[in-house]
Amino acid sequence: MALDRNGFKRKTYAELYDDMEVKARELFGDDINTTERSPLGILIRLFAWFLGKTWELAEKVYNSGFITKAEGVQMDNLSVFFNTSRNLEQASIVELSFTGTPNFTIPAGKQYTTENDIYFELTEDVTLSVGGTGTGEAVCVDVGVVGNVPADTITVQAEPDADVLTVTNTQAATGGRDYETDPEFLNRMLDSSAANGYGTANAIRAAVINVPGVRAATVIVNHENTVVNGNNPKSIHVYALGGNGADIAEAIFSKLTAGIEPMGAELHTVYDDSGQAQIIKFDYAVEVPIYVEVDISTSVAFPVDGVARVQDEVVKVIGGTANDGTIYIGSQMGDDVIISQLTRKVFEVPGVVDAQIRIGKTSGTLGTSNIVIQPNEVAQTSPSKVTVI
Repeated sequence: MALDRNGFKRKTYAELYDDMEVKARELFGDDINTTERSPLGILIRLFAWFLGKTWELAEKVYNSGFITKAEGVQMDNLSVFFNTSRNLEQASIVELSFTGTPNFTIPAGKQYTTENDIYFELTEDVTLSVGGTGTGEAVCVDVGVVGNVPADTITVQAEPDADVLTVTNTQAATGGRDYETDPEFLNRMLDSSAANGYGTANAIRAAVINVPGVRAATVIVNHENTVVNGNNPKSIHVYALGGNGADIAEAIFSKLTAGIEPMGAELHTVYDDSGQAQIIKFDYAVEVPIYVEVDISTSVAFPVDGVARVQDEVVKVIGGTANDGTIYIGSQMGDDVIISQLTRKVFEVPGVVDAQIRIGKTSGTLGTSNIVIQPNEVAQTSPSKVTVI
């Protein structure tokens, strides 16, 4: 049977063809001609091919009920059981600084851009001071990581105004993300399974992981009555990679039990059900840049974009933004960078027949030893840090 207590087993094209050929011989005799050029042989092969597609569909329907095998919308439909949903595309936000005519008001909706035409639009009116300076929030016109531009790059007036002399962003634009991929969403849902609890490290971490933009998180608990590694007695210390600070604080507070002190340098005020202000502290993770040198030998099967694919495989393991702008979670906070894991993924690129990898925290300290990452740190890399030779 196709479906029994052991699960669902899809019949392949070859199995379907064999079954149909056997049935044809039962009906028409053992000497019936079923070769690939005979009329009956052609019909059997055609029907086997179309039936094979039907079996493939049946297998997909069966798998759509399991979170680890579902895809796309089917995975979205299962997310309600994990009290979460897929992170959609988001536009990055940045604060722009202006100089110009004193007391001049720059209306909301004005656009400013980088040299490579990444546009940002003011979300509020900005009135310059008597000294001719002012700041205002702007949002990227395009959603996705493309808007996460570095500091001092938004310097062009898309709509020039004589009363505005200069514009720039003193801080990098943040918050932009692409549509969450199935693997990212699956990992986050599995991590969020503890979110129904309260007071535990797992529950707090799961709540923080569910904050849009957070790619990794860890919770360090001090159960002792003394200070341990700078953390006060009976306290927790949350480290998060990415995400909005106020949202992270709300997530921590929603799972925090009374008498437990949150630690960290990031301070945010949240309000309990009685309207009382509560101070929530945490820290953003320390991002450790990882530089990688991949020395590969290839065959004729190595694709034209093979170098980029090797770089992306490394990014997928460590974590960071790939060549196409996709953000991969990669290693979790505190996970060491293991050379053998990188080597195994590089060999998945077609045409790679040998690979030697060296890694380091700087481009000048590459070696063949694994890199130790502390609990409050997370390894990150990018194609620009991955050299393929």
